[in-house]
Amino acid sequence: MFIIFYLTLFIIYLNINLNKGWERVNPTYRSLGSTARHTPYRAGISCGIYDNGKPAYCPRGSFCGYLNDDKGWKCSPSEGDVFCEDTNDFCPKGFYCTVSNSSLCTPNTNRKKGVYVFDELTIDEFKCLKEKKEIQFVIIDYFGIFGYEIINNNKNAREAGIDDIDIYIRPCVKSKGKSYSPFTTCGNPRKIITDVLNGLKNNNVNFGRVWLEIRGDVGEDIDHYTGYGQKYDWYLTIEENIKFIDEMIKILNEKKQPYGIYSDKYLWQRITGNTQIYNNIPLWYSNINNKENNFNDYYDGYSFGGWKNPTIKETNASIVCRKYVDNIWKQEE
Repeated sequence: MFIIFYLTLFIIYLNINLNKGWERVNPTYRSLGSTARHTPYRAGISCGIYDNGKPAYCPRGSFCGYLNDDKGWKCSPSEGDVFCEDTNDFCPKGFYCTVSNSSLCTPNTNRKKGVYVFDELTIDEFKCLKEKKEIQFVIIDYFGIFGYEIINNNKNAREAGIDDIDIYIRPCVKSKGKSYSPFTTCGNPRKIITDVLNGLKNNNVNFGRVWLEIRGDVGEDIDHYTGYGQKYDWYLTIEENIKFIDEMIKILNEKKQPYGIYSDKYLWQRITGNTQIYNNIPLWYSNINNKENNFNDYYDGYSFGGWKNPTIKETNASIVCRKYVDNIWKQEE
């Protein structure tokens, strides 16, 4: 009797695991419907039908791709991928399927053109950016202290018809204490973030995301004009830098403020040791050696920090509408 009991348990266990394996890799054909092609997992989207008639589901975080009438449906190997029918494979996020002689995945062209501004611009200058240069979004520099430039830039951009506006701040871990220095809140990550958010709120500055600059000098920042150090952008040790970043992120989360990280491959490695603990946070990366208005460079060897899909790319600086700006591109979801 005990033998029959344990044999029954074993058969049940075997069936469950076989079903799990079948569910993940071999869902069979069902009629092509409105959920065909690539469908995100939402609480268990049916990805086919078992031979025994039971529905199959993609695992959490996966996508469901339609193969063909013979092979039916398949779950993508990783989150964010979409199935490309002509190649019987999955394109990474940021790419779309295309039928061509070489059956390649093609970069997503759904992008927005923007600028990062660090000077005060008039309404007419913002209108020039929007109408003549087709600028769709701007990121405004907060610099080290709250000033009228950020208030006026926000107001002028909106009056010019640009409503997609983010804020960019430059944290620093230690001030030299000079009275004329704008970096008066260095060294206290909670105060840096709180002062920024309070200043924006008190002056009715409406914005989307706060971008944290994880760039700059490691150790003392030397002013190239005076030859004297004004501040310390980052500590010499990676551990201290990560702790500082963690504290800024903590207060942003407490305030429920959307945020992202701005960096480049070299400085991210130098400041954080190329940590991958922040790769779920939106990334704005800089690559001034690549002026293309796409993200191919990132997917072709420039990636860092564990980010699979960056949000914004910064290319080169230029004079646009009589103002010096940095050119940026936003990759649409």
